[in-house]
Amino acid sequence: MSAVRVANDIQERVSSHAKSAPEPLLTIRHAAEAMGLKYWLLLRAVNRGDIACYQFGNQRRRVRLSDIEGAIQANRR
Repeated sequence: MSAVRVANDIQERVSSHAKSAPEPLLTIRHAAEAMGLKYWLLLRAVNRGDIACYQFGNQRRRVRLSDIEGAIQANRR
């Protein structure tokens, strides 16, 4: 294979991987800051089960910003 062909193949794989990268999980505090919400308000929604959270082992609970946005949109209707 030529060097150009290998470089194009690598670039194609990297760009396709970047497109399929999962959304990052943020701590409840960081997500509240990113969304401009009060920490306790987001914590209460997570505790009620209105927003999905993820916890791995004994770590802090984490949320996705898209889950928060979805909960906000659902409550506006």
